[in-house]
Amino acid sequence: MSMKRIPLHIVVALAAVFAVSGLLSSAQADSDEGAAAENKPLRIERQAFRLSYPADWKIDTEDEDYDPDHLFSVNGPESSFVMFFVYDFASDPKVNVQAQVDAFSDLVLESKDTRFAKWGNLEGEGVHLRGKIHDLPGGIRIFSHTTDTESVTVVAMYFQEDLDIVTPGFVLIENSFELTAN
Repeated sequence: MSMKRIPLHIVVALAAVFAVSGLLSSAQADSDEGAAAENKPLRIERQAFRLSYPADWKIDTEDEDYDPDHLFSVNGPESSFVMFFVYDFASDPKVNVQAQVDAFSDLVLESKDTRFAKWGNLEGEGVHLRGKIHDLPGGIRIFSHTTDTESVTVVAMYFQEDLDIVTPGFVLIENSFELTAN
């Protein structure tokens, strides 16, 4: 059995190709792990509630009214956000929703309102205001839920052109939110 000799420059070239492809595979694996880490939801766990939100969304700790237990916003891409009012007492969902509708009535022009009664696993009062926000199509969803000992009001705002980007974040937040106080 005879062995053919492979010229040294071909051996070196093949070794370089294998080394580079190994580095590229390793870099791709690192990139995939980094992307997975970036896409892994973050979690808020407080005494009265818990929720998950996308890792690329931010809690607005700079707001002068920020209170991690009672009033905070999770800001998404572009100008979207989800704002929470969490109370350690019962309140009237209809009154809470109307207060937010009144607060945002000057912002949403030519509004078409749709009522709803469920947000995630919570039942209560809700309204979806669709119209123009700063002359751009958009909407605000307002929802309120109460128990004998606690209540929450949620306000989510978006621009129509961003809806494809922000909907997964809104769904994650909505489906993961739980009141936990007894």
